[in-house]
Amino acid sequence: SAPVPDPGLAPAPDAAAVRRAFAAWARRATPSAARPVLIVDQFEETFTLCAEEADRRAFIRLLHAACTPGGPDEPAPAVVLLGIRADFYEQCLGHPELADALQHRPLVLGPLTTAELREAVTGPAKAVGLDLEPGLAELIVREVGADGPRGAHDAGVLPLLSHALLVTWQRRKAGRLTLAGYRAAGGIQGAVAATAERAWSGLDPAARGAARLLLLRLVRLGEDTQATRRRGDRRRLTEESTDPRGTEESLEALVRARLVTLDAETVEITHEALLHAWPRLRHWIDEDRGDHLLRQRLEEDGRAWEASHRDSSLLYRGSRLEQARGWAATAGDTYLTRSAKEFLAASVRLRRRTLWISRGAVAALVVLAVLAAGSAVLAWQQRDDAVFEQVLAEADRVQYSDPSLSAQIDLVAHRLRPHDADTGNRLISIVNAPLATPLAAHTGAVYLTSFSPDGRTLATAGNDRTVRLWDVSDPGRPRPLGRPLTGHTSWVSSTVFSPDGRTLASASDDGTIRLWNVADPRHPTPLGTPLTRHDGTIYLIAFSPDGHTLAAANDDRTVRLWDLREPERPTVSATLSGYSEAVRSVVFSPDGHLLATGADDGTVRLWSMADPHRPARIGTALTGHTGTVHSVAFSPDGRTLASGAADDTVRLWNVADPRHPGALAAPLTGHTGPVWSVAFGPDGGPLAAGSADSTASLWNVSDPSYPSQVGEPLAGSSGEMYAVGFSPDGRTLATGSGDGRRRLWAGPTADVIGRSGAFRPDGRVLATAARAGRVRLWDVTRPDRPVSLGEPFLRGDGAERTLTFSPDGRTLAVLTPNREVYLWDVRDPSHAVSYGPPLLLRTRFSGPTALAFAPDGRTLATTYDDHTIQLW
Repeated sequence: SAPVPDPGLAPAPDAAAVRRAFAAWARRATPSAARPVLIVDQFEETFTLCAEEADRRAFIRLLHAACTPGGPDEPAPAVVLLGIRADFYEQCLGHPELADALQHRPLVLGPLTTAELREAVTGPAKAVGLDLEPGLAELIVREVGADGPRGAHDAGVLPLLSHALLVTWQRRKAGRLTLAGYRAAGGIQGAVAATAERAWSGLDPAARGAARLLLLRLVRLGEDTQATRRRGDRRRLTEESTDPRGTEESLEALVRARLVTLDAETVEITHEALLHAWPRLRHWIDEDRGDHLLRQRLEEDGRAWEASHRDSSLLYRGSRLEQARGWAATAGDTYLTRSAKEFLAASVRLRRRTLWISRGAVAALVVLAVLAAGSAVLAWQQRDDAVFEQVLAEADRVQYSDPSLSAQIDLVAHRLRPHDADTGNRLISIVNAPLATPLAAHTGAVYLTSFSPDGRTLATAGNDRTVRLWDVSDPGRPRPLGRPLTGHTSWVSSTVFSPDGRTLASASDDGTIRLWNVADPRHPTPLGTPLTRHDGTIYLIAFSPDGHTLAAANDDRTVRLWDLREPERPTVSATLSGYSEAVRSVVFSPDGHLLATGADDGTVRLWSMADPHRPARIGTALTGHTGTVHSVAFSPDGRTLASGAADDTVRLWNVADPRHPGALAAPLTGHTGPVWSVAFGPDGGPLAAGSADSTASLWNVSDPSYPSQVGEPLAGSSGEMYAVGFSPDGRTLATGSGDGRRRLWAGPTADVIGRSGAFRPDGRVLATAARAGRVRLWDVTRPDRPVSLGEPFLRGDGAERTLTFSPDGRTLAVLTPNREVYLWDVRDPSHAVSYGPPLLLRTRFSGPTALAFAPDGRTLATTYDDHTIQLW
């Protein structure tokens, strides 16, 4: 607490004077006999502030003198403790005093173990009399994750942890740090993102533009590496900006939010974790990455040109200059610094001078002019070839990370060269792939997407505290409807339409539910006052099929049922309790007789809704998940329930008899992050799942006992995939993600499920055998719209099938690996009828060609045993 003496950074400080000064300070600071400790944290940063080598040596001698006794009987006035990163040892070894300390008195601090990390969370709170809600410390330790050897934690996550605990402390209740406060802060990643988003939202539009440019100039992009932070000169950043006032305003806001560190002369992003934790900044970096690399290279080359006294040999020429000029023309002066603009202008002037010299030479030599013209044509063709190849390479680069963008680039390549066979084949190969139309729906994450019953309107709930409505009558050209619905004071977790489509309900982290009249979706109006009586976040809401009841899953470990027969005066009809942890998800069965819920304890529970005022618990909880159940969904027939959880899996449950439910098949796996949302298609065949791994997966669950994944996961999002939802006609899948965008996916229109098949001779019916072994018939009169005919037949045993139609198309023969041949009457493809018991064969091996009809259809040939062909 006493002031520390400042002897200055003289080239050769007097050691005795330094010791006397520190001794006097020690007597004032610590009257007891204990020696004071001087801590120089982050010594490498302090050390690098000394620009001159002489200043560095003087600074080291000053510290050394502070802890060196003046004589045998004179104790050292202080203990000096230096905090040094391991990668800074090399710079320290060049100074004898530091080399001696590192060799004889080091204390190595490794990454925190799980126990130490828990103590780092609970210890400071305990020291100042704060309590932690049970489970909070475990949740934090689990979210931090053990990445290092022997369960140690990566030190890079500690600044995020510090920030998350600070925001949790700011939300404390009665001297207690709560789970609700931690979740409201968004956890480890969400706290930094939320703070950054609040700082951004507090700026006016001009300052936001300046802040975006400022942050991008404090980021270094590599060609094939992740983005890293870079240190910038404050004066240069301000002087070179086209809006100095906006830059200063945004800089002050970012410094107050602890997102940017401001020194006397330098500016830098506080921690590289911000580059990954804040979705908006990550989106800026990933969006038009090539343009950012070009801008960064142009600024660096401009500064190098000025530093070399404007050496003309450093100016741009040729295609490099054309590329820079083309980008500058589209980006405008806003994205160029002063030195970059002057550098580019000088390059253009040099090009003009060179061009005039060339023209003079051409005018003097006509023959060379002809040759030059021919060379120019060749160069132009080469340039076209280079552009075309670059377009194809870019399409290939994003083929798996963003298939929709890859398809658009393939279309560009086809328009560049319509007669190129390769580009035509590329378009044919993706004609049936699921592609997306992206829309910047919100300024924060999109947590839920919901279609109106008529499929013409889409509602989205976002982290920016708003609900937005969209006209999706033409999914390829969606349009916003009216202004965003506001009123919630925190992020909106859920928004759903009533069954008649006239009412929209929205729930929020602020603990309220709001009702809106959307009979005219272009002019929605509030209905009554917000529904309260909730303690903490409301995670999901759901309407009953008759629209009279609204169920809400709450952070307070309950599910509340609201009677909405009079929407202007809703009342609580019942409260479902008995949960040990927060309830995350809720859904009604299609007939309204059941209610399913999912909770943080990893269980799914069923409730009878025969009397909505007296719901009754049915059976025991469905267990199997090892993490929070984030989403539950009933199939259209109400016989199957799907659940997605934080253990990265989706589970299917047979609830045909709700009093004796059971698991169907094995868990659906493949995602590498928690499953946030699950949704059935309107016909019950497809199931979609959205995950924190930034993808959504599609599953065929026509036979829930043998589910199979359809195609590759849907990718293209740069944030977690929080929401999935099918349109009523099943042709469109809406997804919402952490990058603030929602995407409308046009699903495959010509996909039929199966791993083997055969056409009827007239080509109008296709027989397929699914992975489970069941056989299905399809009407393929319109190949782009295949239609399933009747129910699948033949028992499912997981084995392969060989299928063959008779020449008249009336009989289908099915060969199984069990040496059995089944004959089916398929004159009516919608009602296949078995001809009787199967034909039994003796052969040990049945290949794909071991079954054939005679041309007249009256005789069937099979391999009878290993050496015999049998005619039937």
